[in-house]
Amino acid sequence: MRPSPTPIATPVPPAAAEHLPPTCTACSRRATRPPSIPSCPSSRRWCAALTLERPARYPEEKNDKFAFSLRAPPSWPSTRSFASGNTFLRQYTSPAFGTDKAQTVHASLTLTVEPAEDLEAYYKATMDKAGDTVSVLTHAAWRGGYADVLHSETPVAVTRARRYYRVADGRGYTLACDARDDIYSRVWRWCDMIASTLKIGPEAKAP
Repeated sequence: MRPSPTPIATPVPPAAAEHLPPTCTACSRRATRPPSIPSCPSSRRWCAALTLERPARYPEEKNDKFAFSLRAPPSWPSTRSFASGNTFLRQYTSPAFGTDKAQTVHASLTLTVEPAEDLEAYYKATMDKAGDTVSVLTHAAWRGGYADVLHSETPVAVTRARRYYRVADGRGYTLACDARDDIYSRVWRWCDMIASTLKIGPEAKAP
């Protein structure tokens, strides 16, 4: 008796494959419902909630007095604001990126505007204020200014931060994104996306 041949799966033709419902990346099962709602019950809500981040659609804060505009997602609400003379500060708080002893852990984003004439002098003065507990891990050119990744360690916490520095029309702008070291990997992309929306000086005045 000859052994029966092993059946070979027939590949799906390309035209038909294009019309297959999407695969739930959490469980690798095909959707049987509309494309936006995968069939995997345990992850249906999670998969349906995934959307492409579009920083250009974030609500815009525009400040004519200090000549800037910035877009932040609704999940990063403004929690603190201060203005005095030629100085301005606005702080935002992230959604929870972790937990510690039944407490949620958040990142903070702070925009500071203050008088400055020269990028190099402004950068040096800002770094001098940071103190000896801060070390620079990376330093790179960014949109006519600089972007740094900083590390800070104290007896209380280990922090990693991204700093974006720019100067225009006699003002220095620092956007600081600070997070605990254990959540930094989940935060830094948000920081970059929000920073990409920062407009200063003539940019902020353009339509």
